Amino acid sequence: MKKFLCLLLFLTSCATYEKYARYLDGFIGIDKVELIDAWGVPDKTYQLDKDTEYLTYKQSFQTYIPGNSYTNNYGTYSYTHHTPGYTVNEWCDTTFVVQKNKVTKWQTQGDSCVKY
Repeated sequence: MKKFLCLLLFLTSCATYEKYARYLDGFIGIDKVELIDAWGVPDKTYQLDKDTEYLTYKQSFQTYIPGNSYTNNYGTYSYTHHTPGYTVNEWCDTTFVVQKNKVTKWQTQGDSCVKY
């Protein structure tokens, strides 16, 4: 269990919002078609006016954290305790603003907008 927690800590320490922001900055200035080629069809679109469109991509992740068992020994008696596992739901919505068919900016919402 300790090895699993160390690995989890190592992996999450490498994932940062700053890396994700740098990745998204690489899409500034590209054509809308190139964006769709890279990201696929957006989950949601909003046409603000004839020149401005918002393309939103939704990502969700589910991680299961296993429970734990431990035993306490009291002389000749021992008691085993169990803690239940649980599921963690994380998400990230990334929205690109497209003006005159060029990506001009991006924004994110969610608790899991990170890149490794």
